[in-house]
Order: sequence, then C-alpha cells, then structure tokens
Amino acid sequence: MKIGLALGSGGSRGLAHIGVLRGIEKEGIKIDMISGTSIGAIVGAMFAYGYNSEEIESKVRQYLQRPHILKILNYMKKTESKGNSTFGSAKQWLREKLIFTRAVTRVSLIQNLFLKQFIDEVFPGGEIEFKIPFRAVAANLTNLELAVFKSENAVNMRDAILASAAIPGVFPPVEIDGCKYSDGAVVSPVPVSVLKEEGLDFIIGIALPKRLEAKSDFSSGAEVFLRASRASVTILFNQESEQADLLIPAYISGRSWSDFEKMSVLIEDGEKAFYKSSDDLKQKIKEKKRTLFWDNVIKTVSFKQLSTARQEDK
Repeated sequence: MKIGLALGSGGSRGLAHIGVLRGIEKEGIKIDMISGTSIGAIVGAMFAYGYNSEEIESKVRQYLQRPHILKILNYMKKTESKGNSTFGSAKQWLREKLIFTRAVTRVSLIQNLFLKQFIDEVFPGGEIEFKIPFRAVAANLTNLELAVFKSENAVNMRDAILASAAIPGVFPPVEIDGCKYSDGAVVSPVPVSVLKEEGLDFIIGIALPKRLEAKSDFSSGAEVFLRASRASVTILFNQESEQADLLIPAYISGRSWSDFEKMSVLIEDGEKAFYKSSDDLKQKIKEKKRTLFWDNVIKTVSFKQLSTARQEDK
C-alpha cells in the first residue's frame, strides 16, 4: 500500500509539521510520496530529501538564530497585527503605518534571500536527489493556474520550493521558465488533491487551521476584504481536506504566521496533534490494507475466471 503525506501552509505554524513527522518516525509509518504547500513545501522537501525530524529541527533552529535573520523576524513582529490566517495576518501587516506605502510601491517587503539562503544550504550541490518522490505546489500568477513541480522532472526544485513559500506581498514572486509563481496556499492550502491524482492508496493530510468564529459586523472595507479572502482560503481548505483518508488538524491557538521564536512549542503542538489522531490513523491504514487485499483477490479470481471462460470458448 502506497501512503502519501500532504503538508499544508501556515507560516510559522508550519513548524508543527516537524512534530508530526517526529510522530510518524516513532510509529514507523512509511511514506511513499510527499506534497507540500508554502512552509509545508520546505519541511516536506527536507523530509523527502532524507533529513529526519531531529535534523530538520536543528537546521531550522540554527538558521533562525542567526543575527540577520533575527533582525528580519523582529521587524516582522513589530509591524504585525493579529489576523485569522497566514494571509489575513500578512495582509493586515502590509497595511500597518509606512509598511503599507512600501507594499504598494514595491513587489515585496522582504527579498527572497531570507528563504533562498536557507534552501540553498539544506539542499547543497547540483540537482536535488530526493529519497521520497516530492511535489511542490505553487500558484502560477502568469496563467492563473495551480502548478505542481515534481521532483522526478527536469526542473530546478530549489526555485519550486522557494516559489511555493513566497507569501504574496511579503516575498517576491519566483520566475520559472518565463512564468511568475507565488505561495501555493493561494490555490491549495493542504495539497491532498495532488497526491490523489498520483494514485496513492492512502493520504494523510496535515492541516494548520486557526479556529474561526462567525462574524457579521465589519468596521471597514479592508476588514470586509480580509474576511472575503479568508472565506476563499477556507473553502479551498475544506475541498482539499475532504479528499484525505485522514486529516490531522494541528490547531495552534494564539500563534501568528511570524511566531518563529515559539519553535519548540510549535513542534510540541504538532507532535501532540499527531498522537491525538494516531489510533485512528493506525485503524484506518489497517482497514485500507484489508480493503486493498480483498480487491486484489477479487480481481485475481475474476481474471482467472475470464481466462478459463476464454479457454473453454476455444
């Protein structure tokens, strides 16, 4: 049985993916293909490349503690206001004080060096050789399409991962073969459908949603715009999630998209989320294996009966 793992978007909350991977390793669950959106693409690519959860945590922690990175993170935190999602927080942040002026006069607030340097370091050398097939999901801004970059194809996967994680307005779009690409969360918050199309037998989706309450009072046009954007992402999220054989929702209460300094807590939250679903996961995998076994038996018997019937016809 082939098992796929889809890692969703969520900014800093995506560090919870590391905790989920830790649980997957401890339980000995073999993953046959991984898809990732935004930070899920970064963490997923590292796991597919061959890093274990401990190594991923170490690499990310070391990078985030560098002085120039801390300066960028501090800049992001100082200008951030609360939002309901990665995009909601980012969009509100873009509208704060002089930040808004910069956002409307420049393609992005932060250069891709913030992400590119890390990606180049964790994937050294020439063409990336993945141990597990990997799919990076991004939004094609040129043709307005969902783009899927496959590790087996002749494409620069470093650029593909960078594109998938390029939050609109915060990081500039990434050009690949003449098209501009941005954050995959715009088109696929939890890239389950990508694995479904690949024919995986069982798909585990890792989602990083925030608990949202009903809202009917809005004080400004900007607030309405943000809520409408949230509605779009939520609908996409629900459509993708429904296709997973098991969805592990890692609800990270009170964590904003730029809370990278809470790394240890976020990873712990991810592992807790995994073990809340682990019994259900094991049971569903067992049931799926049983179903596939009997499907194969029926197909084999049917084939033998058909072969016998053909022989008798002769």
